[in-house]
Amino acid sequence: NELLVSELQSLFSHSDQSETYLVLSLTSKSSDMIEIADHFNKYALDKVIFTKMDETGSYGSMFNLIDAHDLRLSYMTNGQNVPDDLLMADSERLCNLLLGEIRT
Repeated sequence: NELLVSELQSLFSHSDQSETYLVLSLTSKSSDMIEIADHFNKYALDKVIFTKMDETGSYGSMFNLIDAHDLRLSYMTNGQNVPDDLLMADSERLCNLLLGEIRT
């Protein structure tokens, strides 16, 4: 809902030290993720967090979104136990996901 998003954005004051995160489920289709990011991009998105890593074996949509938008991948989640299931998005983990060498 665009009106709700606009109202929410008006509550936050943007500063040079703030970061805006987009949170997306990895169970979403790549095209849907890109459409959502397109919609929210006008709110100065900086980084992305991907959830539900444990519910999919397909990670291509994550790379498609990062390629389509200027977003840094910060975190991924592989369960509901926060903070234990919150994972830093490091290059080794991403390479292993891309190559299919690890499962969550």
